[in-house]
Amino acid sequence: MIASGFRSRRLLLSLLFALTFAPKSTHTAITHEAIYRLDWVRQNYAGTFCFYPGVRSNRRSCTDPLLAAMLQTHVNNARGPGLSVAYYSANDGAILGGAEWGAWNTSFQPVVLCLSGAVDTFADTFVSVCRYATRNDDHDDPLAHAAECSNNYSPQRVSDGCYNSPGVHGFSLSKRAEDIITIVTTILAIMSAIATVIYALYKWTRARYLRKYNTVDALPVDSNLAPALEGAALVPREEYIRRTQETIPESPASYERFNPWV
Repeated sequence: MIASGFRSRRLLLSLLFALTFAPKSTHTAITHEAIYRLDWVRQNYAGTFCFYPGVRSNRRSCTDPLLAAMLQTHVNNARGPGLSVAYYSANDGAILGGAEWGAWNTSFQPVVLCLSGAVDTFADTFVSVCRYATRNDDHDDPLAHAAECSNNYSPQRVSDGCYNSPGVHGFSLSKRAEDIITIVTTILAIMSAIATVIYALYKWTRARYLRKYNTVDALPVDSNLAPALEGAALVPREEYIRRTQETIPESPASYERFNPWV
C-alpha cells in the first residue's frame, strides 16, 4: 500500500515537471478573415487565405535582424513551393507550411509568419511583411505586430493563386483583376448575344412585313396625300408613285415637296 502511494506520488511529480519545464508550443494557422491597419487577410475565390495590404505609410521600420533575414528569405525564395503566405522556422529558415499550417512547434525557436500581396488591382505594387507568429488567427492582434519587417517586393515565384507575381521586375494582373476582367467579358458577351438575337428577330419581322407588301422598300406616306392614298400607312414604291402622280401640283416647287426622290 505504501509502495503504491509512493509510485503515485512519483508519477504526479513527473507530470508536474514535464508540464513546467517542457518547451513552449505555438499552434499557428489562419482560419478566418481579419484586418489590421488596412491590411486584410481573407480568402480569395478559390478559398485560399491571401494577404491584401492596404495603402498606408505608417509601417514599422525593421529593427529585428532575424525578421530582416527571414524577409529576404521569403522574397528571394525562387525555388520554394511558391507561397505568398508562409510560416518559417526561425531555426533554419525552412518553410513549415502555408496559411493552413497547424503543426505543433515544440522547439525553442520562434515561428515567423511572412505575407506578401498586391496593393492595387493590377498588381504592380507589392508589400511583404514578416513578423513573429503567436497563435492561431493573430493577424488582428496588435501584440503580434510589435516587431515586424516589411518591404515593397514579393516572392519571385507564387503558385498559391493569390496573385501572379512578377518578382522584383515585370508586370502581371492580380487574381482580383483577372476575376473582374472575366466577369466584365462574360457580361459583354451576353449583351452581344442578346443584341444579335434582337437584330435577327428585327430582320426576320421586317422581311415578313415587306413580303406582305411585295416590295423591297416601303415608304411613309405624306400626310398631304392621305386622301389620295386612302389612309394607308405604308405602300410599295411603285404604288406610291402611281397614286401620287394624280396629286402632283403643276408648280415645280410643290412637285419637289411632294416627290421624295427629287
